[in-house]
Amino acid sequence: MSRVVEHGSKHYLIGGSDFRSNFNSVHISEDGVNWQLLEAPALPRMAQDISVESHEGKLILYNSTSPAELWNSKDGTQWVQSANPELNWKTDPTMAQLY
Repeated sequence: MSRVVEHGSKHYLIGGSDFRSNFNSVHISEDGVNWQLLEAPALPRMAQDISVESHEGKLILYNSTSPAELWNSKDGTQWVQSANPELNWKTDPTMAQLY
């Protein structure tokens, strides 16, 4: 499933699926009508179920691949794996700040 998030003054459409394969692409739009594909692939792999948020100037993406991955990007083109996905999301107070 793809996700749309507002980041800065732009909208980002990340991921997607045709139910046979998952897309690791990122599209960007300034008006929500006209979309441009950023350089693909944006991420090495993408799960069907992802979560994306804009937080403190970065896009934060949780990729539920196996093993799970947490990524961040300032602009949707350069992604960096940002944390150990084995963190305990329920007890780590810093993880709650992402949402």
